[in-house]
This record gives sequence, C-alpha cells and structure tokens, in this order.
Amino acid sequence: MEENDVSTINETYVEVSKMPAKKTRRDILLFIEDRIKQMPEAYIGDSPNCPLKHEFTDGIYIREMFLPTGTYISGEIHKFEHFVELLEGEIIVLTEDGYKHLKAPLRFKSKPGVKRVAYVVSDCKWATIHFNRSNETDLRKLKEHHIAKDFIEYDNSVLNNEKLLSHVI
Repeated sequence: MEENDVSTINETYVEVSKMPAKKTRRDILLFIEDRIKQMPEAYIGDSPNCPLKHEFTDGIYIREMFLPTGTYISGEIHKFEHFVELLEGEIIVLTEDGYKHLKAPLRFKSKPGVKRVAYVVSDCKWATIHFNRSNETDLRKLKEHHIAKDFIEYDNSVLNNEKLLSHVI
C-alpha cells in the first residue's frame, strides 16, 4: 500500500468519524461508496481495468472480476445467499459487520443483503457463484433477479419473500 493510499483511507476514516452518531453502518458504507464514485480513477461495472467474465453451467452462474492493485471498489447488494471465491490476491473488505483482510485462496458463503466496500492490496480475481435455476444467460435479467439497486429494494424483497413463504407453510 502506497503512502497516498493510506492518506486517502485515513481521510475517509476521519470523515466517517465525524458523521452523526445516529448513522447506521449501512449509512457509513453508502457514504464511503459515494466517496469512491467521486474518485477520478473509479470504475463502475465492466471496464478495461476491471473486466468481468461470465460463465454458465446447468443451474449455476459465475461472475468473475479482475481487480487491480490500488483499486477502491463498492460491491452490489445481493438478494440471495451465494458463494464468493477470492481466487488470487489480497483485499481489505468493509461490511456492516466490520472489516476483514482477505487473502487468496479463499471461499465463503455470502449472506443476502451484504454490501461491501474494499481496497485491493494486490491484484485480485474475485468471483461470485449464484444459483440459476432457470439457466438464464441474459446479464440484465440476471442482475435484476440477483441484485437489489439499494437497501430499500433489498428490504422490500425480503418482506415480500417472507409474506410468500408464510402462505406456503
């Protein structure tokens, strides 16, 4: 990590520490995401610097990203539990539960509703592995099904699923 990267992290920490006490961890993640999006070197979605690779097999969709050293990223809010694999590299990740310093190789279950912001310590390959019962290959439809555009949409999808399930039992 270069000195400039540390100062950016420290400046963001100072800004976060000055936020009103009533702010939730979600608010803090969204605040940091907003700061990341304002950075001139920010990449949103698929780009030459952070290319995406999509793979499909019966019932499974894998989305793999390359993340270069020194990149700040903000992840999507997934509606469903899925697996995450850190195939290569090292990354510092912040969620509502705190931060973790992750090193490849690593695989873990990601709970629904998790939002991540991160700093890439060394070049990473990060993959998410999703259940894809319909074998859909249209990326727009997959994103619509698996990703909430914000926490309000996520919370509403959870409430709607609970209502549906309450009628099944």
